[in-house]
Amino acid sequence: MRKFFRKSSSEGKDKDKKASGSSEQPQQQQPPQPQWDMLPDSGPPAEWDSNDVIRWIKRNDLNVFKEKLHANDIGGKQLMEISEMQFQTMFRTKFRKPYCDKLWEGIQMMKKL
Repeated sequence: MRKFFRKSSSEGKDKDKKASGSSEQPQQQQPPQPQWDMLPDSGPPAEWDSNDVIRWIKRNDLNVFKEKLHANDIGGKQLMEISEMQFQTMFRTKFRKPYCDKLWEGIQMMKKL
């Protein structure tokens, strides 16, 4: 007694592709980019005052920088103008690397707006 099996439509397509020599590469998904809450009600980041910067810090889970930024009265313009050397001196020696990396990334993103 013979048993007959239907091959699924995808199996047939796979065999057809192999026979014809064309193979599609699966599209690689890009890792999700962090979403930054940019305080749209406060205008462009360059116009933020120090309170707006603190709100941005809180909304993006970077509370560890709150006291330092508040003590130095850093607004959006100052934050966007900070050089990598100034950033290193001000933050990297005092805070853990993952937090500093995230803050630096946020500052760089702000500069593109």
